[in-house]
Amino acid sequence: AEAVLTASREHVTAEDSSRSTIDFKSQFTFGRTTATTCDFAHGRLPNPENSCSAVKETFVDSMGLTWAQAAALMGVHTLGRAHVSNSGYNGWWSSALMSRKFNNDYFVSILAKGWAPEASVAGNPAKNQWKRVDSGADDAALGKEMMLNTDLCLAFSMDDDGAVELDAATAAEAGCECAWGTPTAISTAITKYEDGHFCGSTDIPGRDDFKLQRAICCGAEFDKVSDAVIDCGLPLSPAGPAYSSIKQFANNEERWIKVFKGAWKIVTNNGFSLKRLRS
Repeated sequence: AEAVLTASREHVTAEDSSRSTIDFKSQFTFGRTTATTCDFAHGRLPNPENSCSAVKETFVDSMGLTWAQAAALMGVHTLGRAHVSNSGYNGWWSSALMSRKFNNDYFVSILAKGWAPEASVAGNPAKNQWKRVDSGADDAALGKEMMLNTDLCLAFSMDDDGAVELDAATAAEAGCECAWGTPTAISTAITKYEDGHFCGSTDIPGRDDFKLQRAICCGAEFDKVSDAVIDCGLPLSPAGPAYSSIKQFANNEERWIKVFKGAWKIVTNNGFSLKRLRS
């Protein structure tokens, strides 16, 4: 895994030498053996259908990560995509182009794009996800962009208070038709990493013009004040358990890298000790 992350990070630094490299070698610990199959790992990763409850169970309770570290670790979803034939889900967590670069685009995408529930992916009611629906969504040019419950729940919730976790299967009937945040929260990310784009547009409405912000993030038909009923929580103050970290990582890649490396060290060394090699 470290080899893939290192190689895909080089795609980033080759384009911009001011971006930091990531050193995994200095904290690598010997002692693990390479498994040829991973049947034993079934069910150990968070089930996307169970939203942030699954993230908490796997990463916070079982592995001892903080919510910030759990969110940082989820940044590996910047790479690759989901296939219906493999997982039942379909699409890229970033654009197809970005999916080969290990950077903070995952966090930028969560907050700088608009997301609507997509129930029953490929006709399977057990597989539900979120699809990009803002003015920049372009499946033909960028590839289908999606997020899972376990991704978006880190920042957003179905209610204003953060008590109801995101669930793409039931979101529409609950009035949670679009998960989006305001541009003021990620102004640095928009300028530094998105070439001035917010929800696919460089014509960003004023900081208090929520109805037009919603229109470019959720659909042109949602351009009235009354359309606030479709929002998943409060766009001005999302209530997901790791929202503050998602916002920080979107605006500051260096901060994400630092937290990610700490989280990576914890999860790759859990349960292993050099003492076993000496006995």
